[in-house]
Amino acid sequence: MKKTALIIISLLLLLLLLLYTLLFTAPGNALLRPVIESKINKNSPLKVSLETFVLRTDRVKLLLTLDEENSFAAEGVYSLFSQSFDLDYRLGFTRLSRLSSISKRRLSGALMSDGKVSGDLDLFKIKGKSDLARSDTDYAIIVKEMKLDKAAIKLSDLNIAELLVMAGEKPYAQGNIDLHLKLFDLTENDMRGSVLLKLKEARLNAKTVHKEFGVALAKTGIQSQLNASFQGNDLTYSLNLDSELATLFSQGKMQLQEKAVNASYTVDIKELSLLKSITNTPLRGPLFTQGEISGNQNHLIIKGKSDIASSQSSYDISLDEMKLSQAIIHVKDGRLKKLLHMASQSEFADAKINANIQFDDLSAQNLKGEAVITLSEGKFDQKIMKKEFDITLPATHFELQTKTGLSPENIHYTLLLESNLARIDSSGDIKPKNMGTEARYNVNIKELALLKPLTKAPLRGPIATSGKISGDREELKISGTSNLAASKTSYTLTMKNMALHSAQAAIAGAELSKLLYLVGKNDYAQGKLSLDADISSFTPLSAKTKLSVVQGQAQTKAIQKDFDITLPHTKFTFKSDATLKDNLLSAESKLDSNLATLTMKKTDLNLDTSALASDYLLFIPSLERLESILGRKLYGPLTLNGDVKKDKKLFISAHSDLFKGHFDAKLIDEQLNADFKGIHAIAVLKMLGYPEVMDAPINGSLSYNTASKKGRFQSRFEQATLVPSQFTKMIRQFSSTDLSKERFNEGMLNSDINKEIISSELQMQSKNVTMKSKRFILNSEKELIDARFSLKVKQYPGDIIVKGDINTPKVTLDAKSMITPEIEEKVGKEINRFLKKLF
Repeated sequence: MKKTALIIISLLLLLLLLLYTLLFTAPGNALLRPVIESKINKNSPLKVSLETFVLRTDRVKLLLTLDEENSFAAEGVYSLFSQSFDLDYRLGFTRLSRLSSISKRRLSGALMSDGKVSGDLDLFKIKGKSDLARSDTDYAIIVKEMKLDKAAIKLSDLNIAELLVMAGEKPYAQGNIDLHLKLFDLTENDMRGSVLLKLKEARLNAKTVHKEFGVALAKTGIQSQLNASFQGNDLTYSLNLDSELATLFSQGKMQLQEKAVNASYTVDIKELSLLKSITNTPLRGPLFTQGEISGNQNHLIIKGKSDIASSQSSYDISLDEMKLSQAIIHVKDGRLKKLLHMASQSEFADAKINANIQFDDLSAQNLKGEAVITLSEGKFDQKIMKKEFDITLPATHFELQTKTGLSPENIHYTLLLESNLARIDSSGDIKPKNMGTEARYNVNIKELALLKPLTKAPLRGPIATSGKISGDREELKISGTSNLAASKTSYTLTMKNMALHSAQAAIAGAELSKLLYLVGKNDYAQGKLSLDADISSFTPLSAKTKLSVVQGQAQTKAIQKDFDITLPHTKFTFKSDATLKDNLLSAESKLDSNLATLTMKKTDLNLDTSALASDYLLFIPSLERLESILGRKLYGPLTLNGDVKKDKKLFISAHSDLFKGHFDAKLIDEQLNADFKGIHAIAVLKMLGYPEVMDAPINGSLSYNTASKKGRFQSRFEQATLVPSQFTKMIRQFSSTDLSKERFNEGMLNSDINKEIISSELQMQSKNVTMKSKRFILNSEKELIDARFSLKVKQYPGDIIVKGDINTPKVTLDAKSMITPEIEEKVGKEINRFLKKLF
């Protein structure tokens, strides 16, 4: 028995020895350190390292680090038996950014604190200092029986800008904060204490506020003081905030457990735009309100008055469970102009506003109330309408009356707007549950320009429409008729789930000139327009339309004035059938007039990319009718066909079998290239109205840049012949050569175009005759010619000089070796007369 007891005692001693070695010796601490570090990391959001762990029977030392720049250290003495301790600690976070993942925001800067923890487990005190945001901070905390008992914090001159940056915010403000917090008793139901918070020499950073919120501020100094004391369940406070932009004063009492309040408030906001970052609305201007708040979170009443929009307004609002339940709002003699300014809208109108709004129950299941709103003595500001919307309005007055009755089953409304420009009335019933609607409307607008501030479209002129609205949230139809542009118009809009789904419209006999006026255009044409449109879907957009214009007639004076185009008397008809699917518009169109017929069998327009592709066939029966447009008279018909494409570049092709030959051209942006083959010169001269002096099939090309107005024309011709004329007869008299029987098998005309200057080279040669240009310059803008041609008939050479106005040039003959003196004068006169006709 003694032996057994001895063994047990020995084992206990050994165990105690091992425990002592493990807990209070360097080797034991080395073994415990990774175990303790692992336990800490299991509960720590960041991985820490226990760099130092020293535990002896009377002292302790430890060092925890996140990295080289962030650590916590503690060192001191303790008594194992009395469980008392006296420890010094130091918190050194020189890189707060390492804690960003914990705080869920981007931190920066540093936080340093050091102090002392002393006492025992029943009662100990923590006392320390910190330089938080450059402040001078002292704090003392007493912990009794492992519960907070008392606390005091004295924070002086905390730098606001640095605190914002440390918390990951922009430095919206600068200045200092003083905070004195005293907690005398932290017993759960009998907490006592006081708070004094001062905001000193604070100022908003105008540049930062403007950059972040788009709010332009001038003076932004702020001073504030909060005094509060609390004992048990009661909190008494007084708050005073003063700045150049707003002042706020509030005082009262709160019961913390019941979450009840009985307080007064006064708010004088000098510039509402300061609140943009909070309200997310572009409000501006001043606002004053004062009132009282009483009740608790179950039932809260807010009563007050305000000068909103220069009115005498009052409000009485009730909240149940922090949700709006009842509201009574009276607005007396408010001004619409002030309200528009407050809402950051143009002050294009003014009126006196009176409103009586009473909601007896705002819950969705028991909605009940009535709202009566009137605008009287209304008028539009003609100068603002002209300056901001380019609308010239006569003196315009208006009145508006609306009345709405609310109940859980039905909302009944009436609306009447009357002015010397428009009259709009509507009434109906709406069921809140499913938005079931039965309503009628009549709209008679004498001047659509009145709506430009709302539509942002240059509409003008009168319009009248009436109809009805019926359906519910799942399907709502708006149908009606209109006198749009003196037409007979009917339409139906279908909405499904409160979104546009489909639409049908039929316009019969609309006057084209009135339609142009309606959309802000001048009277370019008259005629009767008809349209059948069926939009089967808005998402994705899918539609079919049939458009036609009959009895069309161009208004030449308006076109001449606006586009500097002298258009002859023009009558036309137009027809187009189009389909729209998957944002691709496809159309077949034809424009027929007494000047030309344009047919486009397939036109495709991508509404997403604005890419255009179309074919065309243009037929001009008589070029003579286009003299006023082209600036000169041409003769005969013209037919062109080709394609038009517009995506990243503009592409136009043109093909024609004209002048007994063939013509092909391509325009790519500014570059025009054309090739022609077998075009007969006599047909060209006939079209131009020139004397038909020569005929020959011509081949050539044209390269021309429409932007630089530079280009190159090249042509070759064979088997050219001169038509018999007085000129050929005269040449025959002195040279015995009949030029009309000559075959010019070699010929060319090349021209360089440099804006209005055309420099050409002409050469013609037959068996007996050679003609070659020595100088051939045309000025198309000034209509001048400066040319000299060498002419050799058999062995008789000479020069022809052409100079002056293209239409009436001076032509002289230098041919002394070609003819005898006796006939020089007669031949010169005939050549001069011939060349004047030619040029």
